Amino acid sequence: MTDLMIDLETMGRPPRGAIVAIGAVGFNIETGQVGEVLDLAVSLVSSSEMGMKIDPRTVLWWLDQDKEAVKTWLRPDAMDLTAACIAFMDWYGKTLQADRKTRIWAKGPSFDLVILQSALRRCKMGAPWHHRQERCVRTIIDQATQQGMVELERTELRHSAVEDCLYQIKQVHLAWGVLNR
Repeated sequence: MTDLMIDLETMGRPPRGAIVAIGAVGFNIETGQVGEVLDLAVSLVSSSEMGMKIDPRTVLWWLDQDKEAVKTWLRPDAMDLTAACIAFMDWYGKTLQADRKTRIWAKGPSFDLVILQSALRRCKMGAPWHHRQERCVRTIIDQATQQGMVELERTELRHSAVEDCLYQIKQVHLAWGVLNR
């Protein structure tokens, strides 16, 4: 796969929002083919104990969201933040076999990637990508919309890390096609 979509669910804002879910999906931007999927629930207690911050406004926002989305990260298999970061790094390095050519996508990088990098640092790890690899879903959609792209109807559950990744992959693939025709 030449591309990776990352989405987090958090209880706070950058740079240290407490992470409750990490979703990551490898994909091919040209074909839209989806590769390996990573779906991790992260213990809010562990995330907070590692110095990640809980924002009361974010907690209140979650109270108004679909309960099915909350169930995607409020799971009995939620792991502590360190274990989740190790699992992410292992998945990234072995399953995805990413290199410096892999584009790392997020909506937006200044949220998801900043928080994930902060968590990785707190767990004594560094981000496995270089900042030049980071790409913004919003930017490519905006550019393609200016070229006539119509937004896709969303069928995926909102605010589920993996479901958000899958929808954003569809958007990026469509935008890529519009911009490269």
